This record gives sequence, C-alpha cells and structure tokens, in this order.
Amino acid sequence: MTMHVTSIAPDTTANLVFDRRGEGHQVERNTATIGSFGNIVNPGGSGMLRIVAPRYTTNLSIKSVAGNVLTGENLNFFDSWVAAFYVGGSLTALRNVNDELVEIGTTTITAATLKKRFSLYEGQGIAAGQSSLVTGPEGWEQPGATKYFVLASVDASGKRSAWSAPVAYQFGASLTGSPTRTGTLVSVSGIDSRTEDGTLPVPQNVIATAIDGGRNVRITWTALPGHSVIVGWGWHNDVNVVDLETLTVADSGLIGPGDLVWFKKVFDHTTTKAVLSPRMFNVGATLSRFHPETGFFNGSHPQGVTYAYMNEGGKDFIRLTIPSGVTYSMGFHALSGTTQAWYHVPEAGKAYALRAEVRVNTARNGTLYCRGADADTLSVPFSTSWQVLSRQFVYSTTPTSSAPLYQSVGATGPCQLDIASFSFHDPIAGPMELSPSVEKMAVDSGILSLRMHATCKTRPWSYNMAELLGRFGTRSTGGNSIPQSFNNLKRAREQNGLSGQLNPWIQVEPHMSNRELQLLAGYMCAAYDPTAPASAYKDGAELRHSQGQIEPWQNVFERTTLEVGNEPWNPIGEFFTLPAVNGKSPGWVNGKLLDRFAGAIMAAPGYDPTRWKFYLGGWLVSEGWNRDGIAASKHADFIGGADYNGGWDSGLTAALDADDPQGLFNTLANSSIPLLGGVTRKQRMRGMSTLCASLSVGRAKPIQLMHYESGPGYVLNGLNGASVTPAQAASQERLMKSVASGTATLDAFMTCAAEGVMSNDFFTLEEGEYWKAKATPINGGAYNPPFMWFSFINRHLVGKVRAMDLTEGEPLVDPAGIRRGEAFRAYAVDREDGSVAYVLCNLDPSTSRSIRLRRASGAGRWMRYSMTGDAKATNNTAATKDVIAIIAQEMPEGFGLVRLDVTIPPGKAEVYIAPPA
Repeated sequence: MTMHVTSIAPDTTANLVFDRRGEGHQVERNTATIGSFGNIVNPGGSGMLRIVAPRYTTNLSIKSVAGNVLTGENLNFFDSWVAAFYVGGSLTALRNVNDELVEIGTTTITAATLKKRFSLYEGQGIAAGQSSLVTGPEGWEQPGATKYFVLASVDASGKRSAWSAPVAYQFGASLTGSPTRTGTLVSVSGIDSRTEDGTLPVPQNVIATAIDGGRNVRITWTALPGHSVIVGWGWHNDVNVVDLETLTVADSGLIGPGDLVWFKKVFDHTTTKAVLSPRMFNVGATLSRFHPETGFFNGSHPQGVTYAYMNEGGKDFIRLTIPSGVTYSMGFHALSGTTQAWYHVPEAGKAYALRAEVRVNTARNGTLYCRGADADTLSVPFSTSWQVLSRQFVYSTTPTSSAPLYQSVGATGPCQLDIASFSFHDPIAGPMELSPSVEKMAVDSGILSLRMHATCKTRPWSYNMAELLGRFGTRSTGGNSIPQSFNNLKRAREQNGLSGQLNPWIQVEPHMSNRELQLLAGYMCAAYDPTAPASAYKDGAELRHSQGQIEPWQNVFERTTLEVGNEPWNPIGEFFTLPAVNGKSPGWVNGKLLDRFAGAIMAAPGYDPTRWKFYLGGWLVSEGWNRDGIAASKHADFIGGADYNGGWDSGLTAALDADDPQGLFNTLANSSIPLLGGVTRKQRMRGMSTLCASLSVGRAKPIQLMHYESGPGYVLNGLNGASVTPAQAASQERLMKSVASGTATLDAFMTCAAEGVMSNDFFTLEEGEYWKAKATPINGGAYNPPFMWFSFINRHLVGKVRAMDLTEGEPLVDPAGIRRGEAFRAYAVDREDGSVAYVLCNLDPSTSRSIRLRRASGAGRWMRYSMTGDAKATNNTAATKDVIAIIAQEMPEGFGLVRLDVTIPPGKAEVYIAPPA
C-alpha cells in the first residue's frame, strides 16, 4: 500500500489519499556497534589488564612484484618498522588459482633469506638546481639519536635513481616526547619513491653538517642539472628485509608477481618490551601508563628495582625484584575530571573495585592504592601463593581534571612481587564483563545484533587466532576476544529473558592461515568429541569446551554475522588498500577473502546454515568494489557501507553549529538535500537497492543491503584536514545529540528502510561524547535523542516500510532562502500485528506543519508517540538529563476513525499507531 499527499503547506491541512499499488520493504530489527567490551573505569577500557610475557603477532600484507622486497618501509607503525623482520617469522602467500584465492604455502624466515637495508619513513622533494636542505629532529627521539639520510635524483617522467649511500648525523640536542609522524616513505612530492630506474645518476658528495649548535643539520650535495632530488631519512641503517625474488613457500616454488603476502611473527619477551594483553587502551597509552620504565609509580623510580617477564605452568606474569628498604608501587592512571566526557569518571558516593592477582616470595603486607578515594591506601596481606585481591574504594567527591586518578599495587622490599592481572571497575560486574549501564543500554536498544568493532581495528599490532579465541582478550584496539564478547551477550540475554536480540556480529581480520580458519570454525560450530580424528576443527571445539562452553557457540544464538575486515584504509602494512591479485581487482580480493572464512565455517562439523550470515564489508557501497566483490563471492549474504547523518563521513569538513540556523537546518535536512555524490539519501539508497537486485541475478540467494556505522556524524579536529576548536566541538556535540538530530536520525533510518535497506546499524552503543549514544554518569547518563528514536524503531517499527509520496509538498527553504529539499517526510509501517504506524517528520526547523490523514481504522484506540523538548533541546549534561523523553499517549475513543489531523512542531517527529482495520 502506498500513499499520496495531495497538498501540504505550513500551518494548513492536507489530505492523504491511499492507493494499494505497493507492498513496501520488509525490514528486520536494526543493529548497533560497540567499540569494546569491558567493565573498567579508564579511557577506552576493554576489561582486565592481564599481564603476559609479550607474545603478539605483527602482520604485513603487500602485493608482490618483481624486484620488490619486504622491509620496514611497509610496516606503517613506528614500533614495528624499528623491529622489521626477525628470524623465526613466517610469510604466508595467497594466489589466484583457477579463480579462487588459495593459500599456496607458508615459509619460515631464516638468516639466509634476510638482507640488511636502510629503513626510510619520511622524505622531501627538492626542486632541480638546489643542493641543500636544513632539517632537525622530529621532536621524539632520545638525546643523541642518529638520523640517516639518503638521496635520489628524479627525472622529468617521475622516475627516481637508486638511493645514495646513507649519511649519518647524531643530533646533539634532541627532544623527547611522542612521535609526531609514523609510516612509510611511499610518495614524496607526487613521486612514487619505490619505483627505481638504475640508469639515472645518483646524487654525489652528500654531506651532513651540524648547525645551530648541533640542534639541526644541513644536508648538501652536488646539484644534478635537469634533475630534482628526493631526500629521504630514517633512523635505522641495519634493518632486516626479505628478498621476495629468491623466497619460496613450501612445495609452491617462488613467490611471484601478484601474489598476496603477509608476514607473521609471534614475538616473545626477548624481542619486545610490550607488557600487557589485553590492552586497556591504545598502544601508546598502555606502554606509557603501565610500563615499569616509563609508567606511573607511586613516587620516583627507585634504583635497584628490576623486572622480568615470567611464565610458570602456562601462567604469564611480571616479576618485580624490590631491594631491601625500597617501597615500590606499579599501576596505571585514569585521566579524569569534570572537563571531559569521553569516558566514565568515577561518581561520588559509589564504590569501585581495585583488583589485582599477585604473589610474593616471602609473606608480607602489600598495598592497594587509589588516589583520591576516601581511604586511598589499604594494607593487604600478600601470600606466597597466587591470590586475587579485590578491595572497594569510595570517593566523597567526583575526581577533577587537576587531580587525576591513580591506581597501583606495591610492596616494600626485600621481595619479589609477581603481578598477573590488574583492573579498576564497577564491582557489580566482573572486569571482563559489560558494565551494568552498557548492558542495560544493549537490552534497551532492542537490537538484532551487536557488531563488535574492536576485533577488527587492530593495525599492525594484531592478533593470531589463538589470541582471538583466548578468554582474556586480544591486543587489538579495544582488546576483546570472541569468548569474552560472546559470554557477555549470552549473560545479558539469559538475565533479561531475551530471544532474537543481542546476537553477535563479529569482525575478523583477514590475515589468517587455513588452519586458523578451521580452528575458528570448530570453535563456533563443532561439538567436542574426544574420539574424533585429529584436526583443527577438533582443536577448536576442544578449546571452547575447555573454557566451559559445552554447546557450540552457533547454537546459543539465532544468528551469527561474520564480517571480514572493515575500513579499507586500516594500515596493516598496505593490505587494506586491497591490491589487485594476479590481475583480479581489489573488489575480487574482498569477496574471496570473505569466502575463505565462510568456506571454513561451512565445512565445519555441525555447521547450521540457518544460523549464519556473511557480510561483505567496505566503507561505501560502490559499483566497482561491491560488484566485483559479490561477483567473486559465493557466500556473501549482505553488502553495505556506512551512512552517517552528517559529519566528515558525509563529506563535511566543518563542524555543524548548534547556534547557527544553518547548522540546525543541515542536520534536519540531511536526508532531504543532496550531499554525497550530489544525490539525496533516497536517491542513493534506491541506487544501492537496484545494484543489489542486479548483483542477485543468477545467485542461489539474493544479496541484501545493510548498513554498518550509521546515525549522527561528527567532524573531528585534524581528521581529513578539518579544523575544529573546542567551542565548535561542544556546539556540534549539542546539535548532534539534540531533538532535531533525533528527528533526522529517525527520518534517515526510515528513508533507508523504505528504499530496501534491510537493517541499519547505530554507531555506537557506548557512553561518552561524539558517536556514543549515552552520556557518561558525570554528565547525567541519559540516552541521547537519536538513540531514543533508534530504540523506538526496533520496538515499534519493524515490518513493511514504505514512504508516503509528498510530491506536492512545500519545499524546504534554507536560511539563505534557497529551496533545498522536502520540508516534511512521512512513512507507513505495516506491523506484524496488523496495525499500521505512521511516522511523520517535520524537517523545517522554524515552522510547524499540519496534515490531514484520511483513514478509517478498526475498533480500538490509536497511540501517539512524541518527544519532549524543542528542536534544539539536548540532554547531555547532568542539569538537562531529564528534559527529553518519548511520551506514549493513548488517544481518545473515536480518534482517527475518519480522519487524523496532525500538527508537527518545528524540527520534531511524531509516530501514530492505528489499530488494525
């Protein structure tokens, strides 16, 4: 059934006339993304800090071409390219064989396969005729650091010569701090610095001369007529590299042009100083806040304290040797205070638990310390056996930015203090569980599936499959493992009696071997049978069984969605640029990588096809990317991309301002006015649905369209070159979490549903600022209006959705007087109980709009749902937390039997549910 509005205008009435030509688009409940699990009071917390002897996997993927080498240049992370390659690492190669992406083998790197090479990470182009460059330290080197310089000439066609011999310079007054730039020397001034022409002249007489008392250096060379110059620099002149031209993989011969290659090395404590797994927050924060050399200590770092990474009986821990008379505390600090809202700040009057797993070599009292608490130091008996100590601390007042929190565990020597784990969390739940408030948000959202983002965005500090299936999280950004995530979902479903909700949607990095894929498949699908023949599938089932999960995980949930990768620019080496492989396009690679995972799952003993969906990811649904990917993939069920309501993801480079009429207009009109590609959201969604239909031709199952990462969008300072002041950020925050933004989110999600999007994904189901759906407790802890309408959709607007035709409606006029789009949007939802819901969105920020709906309903009463507050109202502070809510109102007997007269205030939405006719 479709609808047509004959007329609509400000402050007048119009008639909605029905015809029955369309059936609408059936939709599911929507989904939501969560960055990380973990009940911990710290920035980006992902759960308990579990100390391990550092074993992590660094991954590198490139497209192999003749003459290429794998070097630190390809590792886009400062702590990875320093290490480059190690003996004992492995290279896995994939190749297009008979139109399938096949693992052709893995080889172990030996001393014979390694070469030494200068490692570049930055460079600068110099115009022809010039012969000098002045530069200095980057602001993060240790004092006395040595920087190496190399030069190459460049001809008019853009080809470069071989590099000159490295020239070293040791700065006499280097600064210390954080690295300002990391990465690879790929392009300098538009020149592909990796393309070498051996016939071009190499710059000669390269000299490094100290200036400014040694604080800076002047590089000089003999100018080459007609040739510009690239000056490249790095910090290491003795880096291990692998020569692909001579490297073979088992039984498959040489790695050849077009093969896809990734490097893996599980480091041990002799080759890295990393401390923690899972990470509590990002790499830099972890290494700076819980490292015995650079982290927080309760006092200065005393002389004579040493540490070592240990493993006994499979248990990893760090051992501190503390000399006699020395008191030593080790821990982390949580930035806190009333001036931020990005993460949870402990609340006054509430108890928090400090938990540590420790032992000592001789029994004594130790300390658990929590700065700012009413009783900040507790003396606790430490035993010679492992014990989990947990004590609660209470704050009389909320911690402020001038007095951030510190938590630590310590002892007085002489002793050996062993520490295996550490956390600071809400005591109502365990440190690896969902915090109570986030669990409530997940339940209240009514979502079909929860998309777990942290398992994908790992960068080169990535996991292997054993780590992903471990109980204590991964080293990924956020640090969540599958059992940690799944147990949280299972617990929430059981405690709240949920069915058909809170299913898992996992994102998995693609850098896995065939055996690792089978290990995952067995873990998810296979019942454990100790008599079964040895296989990776059996090993996966046994691992799950040993963790106490007897039933295969796939059987616990109605659906498990698997997505391989996510954003195509995530810098695991060069992999997520998705290079072509043996003449196949990046889209083909994307589809085949998904099929590698799906094929392993489908081959697992016990696989249930009714419980799995496979998602072909990619930031945007595009002709080339998705057409090639779906054409290649045999198993993809969904394609999709992001669809934010504004922000830099929608192409904006300036933050929208709550106090600017244009900002309010743009927020409301996001679905109505042309943005990305010069088309409206309705036009874009219709094109995507058409693409899905064309891609479904000849397939056993049709391709459906979904979105991940949608909802209010933001512009961040420094992201995509944007410049956002703190005042602009605060104004943007108010606007994007206003009632108007809620209207825009409801309109956007209904537009997508009406055009065939099966499900939208709300980003994100967390507490804090920007994309997060709930204010932190210190700011009132309220759900923002976009999330309120999102939850309402899941509970009341599931069914067949169609848009009313408003072809004769008044256009939306922007503050400059320009006609930009539709001022009023309306949708109808045929609900499963036979009733019809009418969703009415007034996108005009300044004028109320009235319509008349002709409709003879059945017996029973209509329900009206509306949001309190005006269009600019927001509830993201403690003072405003109660000003916004969705109010349900049962209408009087007889309401809507013949017609429905509705007036919608500026920038707001209302929903009317009619009883079944």
